[in-house]
Amino acid sequence: MARASGFSRSTVNEILNGRGDRFPEATRARVLKAVDDLSYAPSPAARGLRTGQGSTVVVLVPAGTLPPAFQDSIVELQAVVSARGFHVLVQFGVADMDTIVSDLRKLAPVAIVNYNVLAPDAAAQLRQTGAVVVPDSGASEVDEFDAYVGATLVRALVERAGRRRLLFARPDGAPDYSSGMGRFRGASRAAQELGLSHPELVEIPLEPGAAAEVLEPVLEKRPPVAIACQVDVVALAVLAACRQLKVSVPEQAAIIGVDATPEGQLWFPRLTTLRIDQADVGRGLGANLLGAIDRVEPGPSAAGFPQLRLVEGDTA
Repeated sequence: MARASGFSRSTVNEILNGRGDRFPEATRARVLKAVDDLSYAPSPAARGLRTGQGSTVVVLVPAGTLPPAFQDSIVELQAVVSARGFHVLVQFGVADMDTIVSDLRKLAPVAIVNYNVLAPDAAAQLRQTGAVVVPDSGASEVDEFDAYVGATLVRALVERAGRRRLLFARPDGAPDYSSGMGRFRGASRAAQELGLSHPELVEIPLEPGAAAEVLEPVLEKRPPVAIACQVDVVALAVLAACRQLKVSVPEQAAIIGVDATPEGQLWFPRLTTLRIDQADVGRGLGANLLGAIDRVEPGPSAAGFPQLRLVEGDTA
């Protein structure tokens, strides 16, 4: 490749590894033309032998229920890191923490993208092996984003339904939905800032009859209410319960969810919900990861929080 382009091996390596900004445009163009002419593709195995650094990036995702369009974040993440010659392996967190750590040690990835699977101490153990683990702050960065989502839910409810008794609904006995308590903390924080009473935490069974049994005494206390739901599936269970209990929405119960699932948009009344830009999540994590591999200080948050968009419906 160096011979074909007419430049030194180090120059070619810098440009092919995404660090060519300091070279003139004409130099970069000649190197990239040589790549096209020779149909060159870098060998991850050869690079690992040369640099002592592997090429595998493991993406750890929860084994339970994943948000809709979650694959968009993986696709964008893969696009970002593949451009640097890394390849992505997706692994579900189906084992206990010790087994996950042991398996990752054997695999020896260059980096691990932790979608809320690794406990902070497990992430620390893997960093001791030389692997990069992002988000760098472990569970706290994910938790802060969930708190941001919860706060946004409450502010959207107040803006649309006014100041009401506030409930926060999460699935009953559903550990797969790990974002719940982070979102509840954010909802509580926003309520305090807005001068509202602390939200009441209600665990909702994902079955209409059982959900109605749980909600009936809660709704009878002091209507009207505003219900911030952890995810859309909970909001749909709440809506079904309200229909069964003949509680009018949004007059007596204003409801908002998260994820903008197609099911929520097919329901009547159509669900008001927040959409998380999952592609933005993937791009942000990819940038965070490459910065960590290059040992570039990312600042408080390399990507910032992904974009939230309110999907207007008829329930709030």
